[in-house]
Amino acid sequence: NFKEHICPKKIQNPGKKAIKKEPEMKETEATKVNLQDDGKKTGKKEPEIKESKVKKINIQDLLPNVTVCRLKEETSPKSKPSYDWTPDNTLPSGWKSTLIESALGSIKDMKFKRYLSPEGRILGSRPQALRYMTTNSTFTEKDINEMKKGLPQEGWLSRDFLPARWMIKKLNHGACIVLTDRFETLKSIRKVVSYMNLKQFRKEEIEKVKEGLTIFLREIGPRRLSVSEPPDMGQKRKTPD
Repeated sequence: NFKEHICPKKIQNPGKKAIKKEPEMKETEATKVNLQDDGKKTGKKEPEIKESKVKKINIQDLLPNVTVCRLKEETSPKSKPSYDWTPDNTLPSGWKSTLIESALGSIKDMKFKRYLSPEGRILGSRPQALRYMTTNSTFTEKDINEMKKGLPQEGWLSRDFLPARWMIKKLNHGACIVLTDRFETLKSIRKVVSYMNLKQFRKEEIEKVKEGLTIFLREIGPRRLSVSEPPDMGQKRKTPD
């Protein structure tokens, strides 16, 4: 009888205590560790304290006699340049052009054309307008050909040493610009050679163009300076295409 009363108590009591207390100890330890080590959980209240501190610091409180205003709201947007656009019979339907004077000292007396597309886009030269037209599906082949017809009127020339549909234009300071069949402008022999190598032209074609450009530049030569004109000191001059 004595054994029967003691054994069930020993088996039941430790078992129940181990099952009940072990999960409770794990949960309490885990929650304590998380609350202490987890920066995200403990840091939830920190931003609130920082924000409240920042809100209390106000310029108006530090300088009560000074009026603070926002200058950003008072600034006005920059005005776009306005041109006198007129219809041009060398342009496709809907296009307009205008003449502007150069602001550069070296080419101050020269005037350049600007072009206005039917969509209202301003383009700085006819080659630039042609590049825009060839990459825009709204323009027809007829429009592009009509724009191309005006190239000779602006000084673009065809030469036998150039590849098919390429052109060249003299500049007023003894240089030239080469126009490719894709209406890209190349402003030196080095750039022409680099472009032709990139497009995988034959070596014979590249040498022909190099030789032709060298002769062409020798023929046009540097422009003679007038008595009232200062000599060129080697400064680079930017001209439109």
